[in-house]
Amino acid sequence: MPSRPETGGGRAALLSPDGPWLPLVYLGFFFAGWAWRPPAPEEALWSLGGVAVFLGVYVYTVRRGGWILIPGAVVAATIGFGLIPWNLGGFVFLAFAGAMLARLPHSHLRSLLLAVLAAAIVGAGLYWSVPWWLIAAVLAVTAMATAGSAWGVIRHQRDREAAARHARIEAEATEAERQRIARDLHDLLGHTLTLVTLKADLAAKLIDRDPAAARRELADLSTASRQALAEVREAVTGLRHRPLSDALQSAKAALEAAGLEVDLVIVEPFPEGPTATVFAMAVRECATNILRHAHASKVRIEFIAKDGLYTLDIMDDGRGGAAIGQGGLRGILDRAQPMGGFICVENAFRGTHISMMLPREEDEA
Repeated sequence: MPSRPETGGGRAALLSPDGPWLPLVYLGFFFAGWAWRPPAPEEALWSLGGVAVFLGVYVYTVRRGGWILIPGAVVAATIGFGLIPWNLGGFVFLAFAGAMLARLPHSHLRSLLLAVLAAAIVGAGLYWSVPWWLIAAVLAVTAMATAGSAWGVIRHQRDREAAARHARIEAEATEAERQRIARDLHDLLGHTLTLVTLKADLAAKLIDRDPAAARRELADLSTASRQALAEVREAVTGLRHRPLSDALQSAKAALEAAGLEVDLVIVEPFPEGPTATVFAMAVRECATNILRHAHASKVRIEFIAKDGLYTLDIMDDGRGGAAIGQGGLRGILDRAQPMGGFICVENAFRGTHISMMLPREEDEA
């Protein structure tokens, strides 16, 4: 069943040639004959009554839509057949009946009803001895009204589908941006808040026995919080491209602040732009996971640019058990795959090895 027509749309929809209301001006053909042959009172009364009934039925059925258009078309055709003996302009109601039937969904039933209507027009013309050329003209007008109504329905359906596609695309883009911001905030704040917690705990331990060292830790904490605030702002606007070298050094400092032994190996050059951003996020995510879950004592971080590839390896001697899952590493993998990269997680008896590769751009290789 077709969907109910939209009732809104303003003046443009009301007067659209594809809409159902503008064709009502064709009722003027019914009254045209009165200009040179005024109707008798009885004819005028029945004609005006028939037009009033038709207008009510037409407006109601077209606004409702669906299969109720069939009885509406029957009423319009009946009014037309009833008025033809007085006024051949009554054939216009048969054209309206065809236009109403054309608003039904395409089906064998609709085709059958239109064929019955065409046969009824021919039969009525022959019964009342209407000239053949007038019968042909009525059939042509009915066909044009039917085709125009059907095309209007198709146009409106296409417009609705286009609007639905546009809304769906906007919703998907909004959701993708929300997911991006959520991943960025997770990657950024997870690392930074872990570092802030460590610094705050260390400052609390040092505040009595070594106030100067405690003040240094608090200064580092303040710097880290300011940096986190700046990165959150950049993540929300999508402009964050923090240098990978900074991320590596920050990860090393955070791990060492927690008492881990860190071995950092770097073979430059560093990537830039989105490639650097993805590697920086991976470094922060891995460092955060080590600080939170690994219970490790040693960490080795290697970044190597060689043979057209950037390779990042992060190894710890903790309790293992890392997995990509649906957390931060999944977000990193989702970013790396469209760029031709991947992440591999290996858990040994003692420790975890996370390896990530991304291709070097041609102008960097």
